[in-house]
Amino acid sequence: MTSPTTSAGTRYGPKPPGYESLGNALSEYAGGELTPARDRAVRTTIAASASFFGGSINPSDADLDLASIVVPVFDPTSEDSLNSGLVLRLGHLPQGMTGQQALEFVEAMQAAAAEVAKTLATTAAKDYNRYANAGLR
Repeated sequence: MTSPTTSAGTRYGPKPPGYESLGNALSEYAGGELTPARDRAVRTTIAASASFFGGSINPSDADLDLASIVVPVFDPTSEDSLNSGLVLRLGHLPQGMTGQQALEFVEAMQAAAAEVAKTLATTAAKDYNRYANAGLR
């Protein structure tokens, strides 16, 4: 579970410098097999773009404009906190919210992700295993 002062939030506004190159790098990465040199270049671009992925949110923060909150659904077959390859994303958040409000959204999303993981371990286990075995993660 993410600590109360960290979350995966994305902030928005006018597209800042580097945003387009990040989008291109993510598209290229998602497109499939890359040569080792392209893989390094794409990963370097993504690593240099950490500021686009938010970071810590403190309860005392004010006037936050988050585009979305993303939380992982952990692999129900692992005892470790291993990402299943699935995420939950909450978008269209109210603008100008406080850090406390954002953290409440994060907590609700984490609870929902835990419920999804529980479902993947029980009633949806067959479907999850088919997904995991297909190598789509």
